[in-house]
Amino acid sequence: MDMVLNWLRVTQLPADSQPVVERETEYLVRVRYLLATRQLVKALQLLECLRPSIELGKRQLVLIEVLLLTALVLQGQGLQPRALAELQHAVVLAEETGAVRLFVDEGVALESLLQKLASNSPLEAYVHQLLLHFVQESYQPESISSPLALSKKEIQVAGYIVKGLTSQEISELMFVSRSTINTHVQSIYSKLGVNKRLQAIEKLRKLRIV
Repeated sequence: MDMVLNWLRVTQLPADSQPVVERETEYLVRVRYLLATRQLVKALQLLECLRPSIELGKRQLVLIEVLLLTALVLQGQGLQPRALAELQHAVVLAEETGAVRLFVDEGVALESLLQKLASNSPLEAYVHQLLLHFVQESYQPESISSPLALSKKEIQVAGYIVKGLTSQEISELMFVSRSTINTHVQSIYSKLGVNKRLQAIEKLRKLRIV
């Protein structure tokens, strides 16, 4: 954080003027620093200054990033309804542009907010697709010792198991039948050498799948 602060000092970004397009990336770094150091009011003010020119220029990917940061700032201020509204706007744009990486890169804080949006959104199906990318990012096959040889689908299911989801909930997130999920679960148990969910979770964690 000290290195980021020193860099921000070197850039000499004017704090009291309208941000210019050429320096948007630098301003977004400042927003992230303010968010990380819990200077939420300043972060929100800067985002509000950046947003009009981005919307006017129809720079969708940058706008998605601004919306996601705004959602995280509002969530940090305890303004969850407003945070979810901004997040939903970002999801709409993401469905149009296919911008998944912007969501995943924000990590656990945004994943938690997406989970809250998932149960109360007209975009529920697409929100679940985004959540699935978080699981795929976190639980990669190469993290598992080779003798287990879990498939890509089993990795996804294993991720949800560790998160505490039921087979029905997993089937809804992965858009497959519950019987298919149960088949994956039994295969995972067999490869792990266990017969209970708690045993599976413990072993998956020991193998650094989570």
